[in-house]
Amino acid sequence: MGLGTLRDVIGDFKTAEGDKIDLSTLDANVATAVNDAFSFIGANAFSANATGQVRFAGGILFGSTDADTAAEFEISLVGVATLVNTDIIA
Repeated sequence: MGLGTLRDVIGDFKTAEGDKIDLSTLDANVATAVNDAFSFIGANAFSANATGQVRFAGGILFGSTDADTAAEFEISLVGVATLVNTDIIA
């Protein structure tokens, strides 16, 4: 996974068909030794004091694994305008 032009792209994601984005094998908090789960925060900005957040805006799922406001990874969801918590396996 990467950022910008290096981001992953999903071209056929369809909630109505039961598609899910599985992030459960990714560690949401790089500061701990265990595999932490992500929290979906909608379109809200990342908190500088929280780790393990994912947000969705402009057709892109952004993920943060450390306590800053920058994303460490992005996933483009082609043609997807909205994403909800149940679309993600955290």
